[in-house]
Amino acid sequence: MRFLLYLENCFNKCHAEARAKGKVFPSQYDKEVAEARFRAIDYILAFMGSAIDHTYPFLQGGFKNNLPDEMKKCFEVFCREYHEHGYLSGLRSAARHMGIPTNQLQMVLYRIDGVMRSLAHKAVMEIMKAKTDREIKFAKHFFEQTVASNKEMILNLR
Repeated sequence: MRFLLYLENCFNKCHAEARAKGKVFPSQYDKEVAEARFRAIDYILAFMGSAIDHTYPFLQGGFKNNLPDEMKKCFEVFCREYHEHGYLSGLRSAARHMGIPTNQLQMVLYRIDGVMRSLAHKAVMEIMKAKTDREIKFAKHFFEQTVASNKEMILNLR
């Protein structure tokens, strides 16, 4: 789940940049770009977690809700345990909770992580490098198009 952790780090960085109290931006446009970057990364992170407060016209229900049931449960349990205990302890705790060996859970999570990475890595990199709001919009649109054209990767994940 390295990509999800990377995405969360990007989210935290963008949130700190956009919401910094007392930070002086060189111009109003730079502040708008920081906020647009934050919203775009938030949107991708919300898509991966299938947040209900967003709509995803290119894949109804988001990423997590389109995973096969067993993978969805592994994803949910691991994320919950990770946020409570950290990576290694969370992995062990999730495996214990699921009643499967740790290495089997890790293999399932690697497959999910690979699909996440193939769908969003390039867009996230472009958003983080973007200097203008137009570049951010293009990267977000590219992400949506990538998901729309590769949604069978999620639906056929085993």
